[in-house]
Amino acid sequence: MQDEGPDARYRSDWVVERGLYVSARRHTSELRGDFDGDTVLLGPDETVVPDAGTGEGNEVALGMVSRGFGFELAYAHIDYDDVDYRSVSLNGLYYLRPNERIQPYFLFGIFFPWATLEDSSTSGMVVGDGELTSGFGLTLGAGVAWFLADGVAFDLRAQGSLQEFTRAEGVLGFEGEIDDPVLGTSFGASAGLTFYLPLRTAR
Repeated sequence: MQDEGPDARYRSDWVVERGLYVSARRHTSELRGDFDGDTVLLGPDETVVPDAGTGEGNEVALGMVSRGFGFELAYAHIDYDDVDYRSVSLNGLYYLRPNERIQPYFLFGIFFPWATLEDSSTSGMVVGDGELTSGFGLTLGAGVAWFLADGVAFDLRAQGSLQEFTRAEGVLGFEGEIDDPVLGTSFGASAGLTFYLPLRTAR
């Protein structure tokens, strides 16, 4: 007898019961919080956290899905106004209808961001880039995987994130702890394609 998913009274087989996948998505996102142009970090130099605004970028992910649950390791690169932003994240996904071609899902993740603040650090006559490091954040989101063919899905998701950075480096190369961590909130959406490699299991 074919196994069924937790919400599977509509189809007797899994679209992808177990498998590995690779995903590529295009992002658009808004970064706010202390990324407002008014936050200043003082040390041997002075670094202004720019008004990041809305940015665009790309994300790639490697993951695994098993009977309606998924895990993925992802790398993202987003260009905001005067902020070059990157992150590595670990996400867990729960698919509501894993036996259907259209599968809504929820997402929860942790991530580790870092950011280059372009031409935002100064020490008198010298102007250059600042860096925010030792970042940590949490993400909540929702999306839908629409299987266009066997092993190929269109992925659309929206997510919100909260993050903080606890270390900074200025134009002089001095790096240290930030007394009051830089906080960032972001909300964005992404769309792309996911390619699955199903894994056969013994019956």
